[in-house]
Amino acid sequence: MTRREARELILQTLFEVTFHEAEERVELINNRTESLKGKMKAFVVEEIEGVLENEEQLDTILEGYLKNWSLSRIAKIDYILLKMAVYEMQYIEDIPNKVAINEVIELAKIYSTDKSPRFIHGVLGQVLKNLPTKEEVVKVDEPEVLEVI
Repeated sequence: MTRREARELILQTLFEVTFHEAEERVELINNRTESLKGKMKAFVVEEIEGVLENEEQLDTILEGYLKNWSLSRIAKIDYILLKMAVYEMQYIEDIPNKVAINEVIELAKIYSTDKSPRFIHGVLGQVLKNLPTKEEVVKVDEPEVLEVI
């Protein structure tokens, strides 16, 4: 499995969990990742849990760059892709920011509308210009951790 395929699985899983209660999410994530092994499983699980655990912070970051838009108006797929990219840009040190942006734009070309890649690129371009470095991020209270087996 490539990292792009892993991100595709992450996108699909994050989309699916939006339709489930918190109690059902652990089982859903376990089912989606049970066939993965090693570093790829760790990457997928870390990103899914990271996006879910840091959702408030990711929303706060994104809200600052949406001109004449609110998070509730953004297509669900685009919203998840934006959160994935900002999470990678902010919290995963071994992924260059431009790679995180490019990867979600490529996924948007497959899973979203024709206008979505441009919209996502515009938002993430602004985020990239102003985002604090990964070392500057101050973690707030530790959110509930999902235990994935």
